[in-house]
Order: sequence, then structure tokens, then C-alpha cells
Amino acid sequence: MARIKTGFSTFTDAALLVEAAQIITSMTGNSYFPNPVPPLSEVQDAYDAYNAAMAATPGKDATMTKNKTRAGLEQVLRELGLYVQLNSKGDEAILSSTGYKLASKPAPIGVLPKPSNFAAVPGDVRGSIKLSLKTVDGANSYVYEYTAAPITGTSIWKSVTEPRAYAVIGNLTSGQQYAFRAVAVGTDPTRIYSDEISSFVL
Repeated sequence: MARIKTGFSTFTDAALLVEAAQIITSMTGNSYFPNPVPPLSEVQDAYDAYNAAMAATPGKDATMTKNKTRAGLEQVLRELGLYVQLNSKGDEAILSSTGYKLASKPAPIGVLPKPSNFAAVPGDVRGSIKLSLKTVDGANSYVYEYTAAPITGTSIWKSVTEPRAYAVIGNLTSGQQYAFRAVAVGTDPTRIYSDEISSFVL
């Protein structure tokens, strides 16, 4: 479903005037929205007030008035945008006719690749290991798994979930060799694990 942008805080003062004028022009006589809410007369009044404040002689009071009228214009544009979004039912052609900018469509990430550059080094604390890998685009989190080496058919993997591309595994047995693996977690449930690596714990 297509969506429009209803936030205007990033616009410069001059750019907001241009954007608002484009929306008013595009919505005037727009057959898709014969009775918009709020009415265009209200949007025009907010535009005129902001335009007049922009043209006023600079000063403390003028700046306060400009900021106040800008907030008022942003508010009615936001309300109108929400009305447009709701009544367009996400039709891109209809939304494009309103003068509002279309929001970027999120690209599906799909299955995340196997993590690379996976490494294990002794931790700063005895009985710990630092794990790291190359950041995977689209990953929401990472799961790091470990088990005593060598791996057998009865090995039980323990796991730690972290939001970052590194983790510290603690409470390990000093002098024991462990095997480690990692996987990036995204929106797709398919998981592709890294190569397994092993390291002795100091």
C-alpha cells in the first residue's frame, strides 16, 4: 500500500511554503477529494498567516509569530494528509495527485546471508570469550551459540542473543575447548549459520 509523507519538521521555512502551496494547488478541484477535511480554506488561511509572518521585519516577536504560524500550518497539512491517506485506500495514483510526497517503499530483505569474518578471541575476564563478525545488512539481532568441543551427535548448543555484531560469552570452563557459531536474525525465519569455529578458553 502506498503512503504519503505527513511530517514537515525537516523542511526549511522557505521549502515548507513551497510544499504547502503545491499541496493546496493540487488539492484544489481534485475530483478524488471534493470535500477534504480540514477544508482547503482552513489550509489556505494557515498558509497565508505563515507567509505573512515570513515576510515580517525580523525581530524577537516576529520570530515567535513565525514559529507559531509554522506549527499551525504543519498541523493542518498533517491533518489533511491523514484524511487523504485514509480516503485514498493506499492508491498510489490518487495519492500522487495530491501534491504530497510519497513515502519510500521498504524493500523486502529476504533471507539474510551467512555471517562472515566470524572470530573468537579470549575475553578480558578469565573464563570468557569475545565473538565478533561482520555486520549483516537487514539484521535485527544476532544469535551466538556455543558448546563444548569436539562436537558430537549429543552436543547441546547454548545461545546468547545480542543486537550487535559482537558478544562476550562468560562463565566458561578455563582450559576447555569450545565450538562457536552465529546467525543473523531478520524478518525472514530462514537462518543460515556461520562456519563453526573453535577456541580454548583461558
